[in-house]
Amino acid sequence: MRDKKASSHDDCVLIKRDEHIENYHYQELDESYRITKPTIICLGGNCTLKTKDANAMCKIAQRLIGLKKPTGQNEHATTSDVDLLGVKYGFSYNKYGKRLDTSELSFKDVSKLTNQLLAPLVFENGQKLDVLTACKNISNVTFLSHSIGTKQVGKMISHLIKSMLEGGYTKEETSQVIEGISSVAYAPETTISSYFAQIKMSKWPTPQQFNIKSIKDPPADVEYQYETGKSYHSLNGVELVRAKHNPNEITLYVDNFKTYSNSAEHMIHSVIHRSEKWESISWEKDTEGNHYFVSDKADAASQCAGYILASSVANAFQNRESENYIPKPTTHETIETCKDIISQFENIPYQES
Repeated sequence: MRDKKASSHDDCVLIKRDEHIENYHYQELDESYRITKPTIICLGGNCTLKTKDANAMCKIAQRLIGLKKPTGQNEHATTSDVDLLGVKYGFSYNKYGKRLDTSELSFKDVSKLTNQLLAPLVFENGQKLDVLTACKNISNVTFLSHSIGTKQVGKMISHLIKSMLEGGYTKEETSQVIEGISSVAYAPETTISSYFAQIKMSKWPTPQQFNIKSIKDPPADVEYQYETGKSYHSLNGVELVRAKHNPNEITLYVDNFKTYSNSAEHMIHSVIHRSEKWESISWEKDTEGNHYFVSDKADAASQCAGYILASSVANAFQNRESENYIPKPTTHETIETCKDIISQFENIPYQES
């Protein structure tokens, strides 16, 4: 039996996708790793307990933005130019020492990852950077999360905000820097801003957020957003909503991601995953071997997610080449682009849940 005095949570593991590594296509990273280029940090659901599961989230991010291996030609934005990071959660244990089947980041993990990945972008040798440099550095960061992974994003950003304020940044400077982060979340257990509200941070700065959510059974915080937000675009069973309580947050609500209503829609890899040729994955198998088909609505959601991830990465490249800081696309610009994408699917028929 596990020693009851031991930690109730093992340490997490940080990995980087690397297609040059045969078989596994990823490597584990030590504490010396630092973000030095456009980077997507991928945080999966509560069953991300193996490094290969963390790598699977990275692969989804890679396919969503269409990153390919370099061919030796003079190419831009290949897998060598963008880091795809994944996190394996440490195992959690109950008071009897039994290992649990689900987990998330502990406070120790959050502190470790934030201090390793985010803090060096805004501090140097313990001193705050000038705001322009901090904004340009933080523009390298994009998050892709699934389910409880979105809560982990909130934990990391709130930890960074606390460190920045304690380290000499004003609230206005902190807000300007944090808004340079983009986040895409599929089936979030809680939105980032809702997580902040739970810890009395509802008025603090938040990143640019894009959520993809089923209308069928939203949790209370997302239901509140849906009922009070402003709808910018609506089709049969597809609605794009800007949150009333957070102007940086957009949610795409979909009534059916699959072509029949009793199929599972929570798993990210079976809904918004794309092929290597950036085509919507039109069919998959469930755990019992039955085939199901992904709807056009899932294709629209996937394209929107891919656009936002790719535009965030492109913005990071722009800031590397510019003397001035170039902000991420505004929420309004993102809404207009998503409207254009969704408009390609105007003939989507309504499907009863």
